[in-house]
Amino acid sequence: MVTALQAAVNVEPLWRSRYVDPHLKFTIEVDLGQTHILLQLYAGVSANGTTTDSAFLGNLYLNPDTEHEVCCIGKRRLEMLLPLTRYAIERIEERRMKDRYHDVHLKVQGHMNVLFADIAPFDRETTRIWELTRTRSESIVICKFEKSLEIPASKWTDEYLDRLGLGKHVSIDIPIDLEEVLKKTEVAPERPLAERITSSAKILLDAQKQMNVGNWEEAVGHVRRALEPLEKETIEYRGESISMSQAIKRLFTDNGYPPKVGDAVKILIDNLYEFTNPAHHVQISGTQQLKIKVPFDKEDAQYTIGTVTLLLNTLAKKLIKKAIT
Repeated sequence: MVTALQAAVNVEPLWRSRYVDPHLKFTIEVDLGQTHILLQLYAGVSANGTTTDSAFLGNLYLNPDTEHEVCCIGKRRLEMLLPLTRYAIERIEERRMKDRYHDVHLKVQGHMNVLFADIAPFDRETTRIWELTRTRSESIVICKFEKSLEIPASKWTDEYLDRLGLGKHVSIDIPIDLEEVLKKTEVAPERPLAERITSSAKILLDAQKQMNVGNWEEAVGHVRRALEPLEKETIEYRGESISMSQAIKRLFTDNGYPPKVGDAVKILIDNLYEFTNPAHHVQISGTQQLKIKVPFDKEDAQYTIGTVTLLLNTLAKKLIKKAIT
């Protein structure tokens, strides 16, 4: 038997210091009207933009810091948590930006399998025990619930992001669709440059993996490797054999930018290459020729990875625009 329940749902930000990700806490209240035993529980949350644009953020789990009775008489109150992973935050922000007022729209959906029964509680020292006295006909029921929630933009930015520890951070979604870049340039004269950009982006993934585990120097070193396809050797660009530097500058001039813009991009790449180079080569200091370790830290890895990611995204977009014109 399946039945629909009216659920009251509230949401609030929750920072759980024992875990990597911040959380949203959902308080769900339902009234089943009868004494029951909870057999199974499932709930998940989606971020909604338009009616056809929703993204599943993840499954909810019961708050381990709150006691939840297996047996209840009528009303049941659940505290459930959603980890706000990087993916979940990006999906929320994507859909929030599509909303007219930049509000956050969430939908909670779930179901409970319950056993309706006559049960009697009694206490034994510090333990609450429930005794099953009788079950009822058609006693196992699937109870479904669904609730839409709205968090105003001002409350999300001023309260939620601050309490979640995200208010002083910038989160930028930079999708580099490598397959799209290669597909759009498959028969285009810019194909060799597209292959260099995708090679650089793949190496940058190694830098991101090292940063995720706290290997800052290794992350910066991988960024240096990711810059090599943009720095070295010559390629064929529109029928000419030219250096990578010239190809990148030509990419901008071919898209209508003045030559100085391409020059500025080349200078940026050269400077990043010099910045990251100490992570790739042993540094020697002083008359005694002592080896020194460059103290690359977290902010250095974030700076270099973020900058090169933006750079590659810009090059890829410019390349696609040129390839389809």
